[in-house]
Amino acid sequence: MALTKKQRTELKNQLMEEKASLMGINWNRDNDSGFGGDLVDQSTGLTEQELRLELAEHDRERLLEIEDALKRHEDGSYGICLESGEEIPYVRLKAVPTAKYTIQCQEMLERRRFIRD
Repeated sequence: MALTKKQRTELKNQLMEEKASLMGINWNRDNDSGFGGDLVDQSTGLTEQELRLELAEHDRERLLEIEDALKRHEDGSYGICLESGEEIPYVRLKAVPTAKYTIQCQEMLERRRFIRD
């Protein structure tokens, strides 16, 4: 079953909140202008490179995952498994909003990776 507009909005807000948290910026979902306005003001003087240098490696990787998920939101591919093309269940996305794969495909990919390593 396809995600409802309400579910998509809820998941996008969850991603935006985590992104803001990782960046050390306050984000107001009621005034979301795509990280413009207040967020730009708060981060003035920080280049993207400086920001990335300040973040721990884990946080940088998580930020990239979030940015990728937000891009999928914008292009309409969010919630669709990159391996099978099937819809990723809402319950999985709620737990892991950056999920790119259904649980079955994720497990299959991990098994392949384990066999190669």
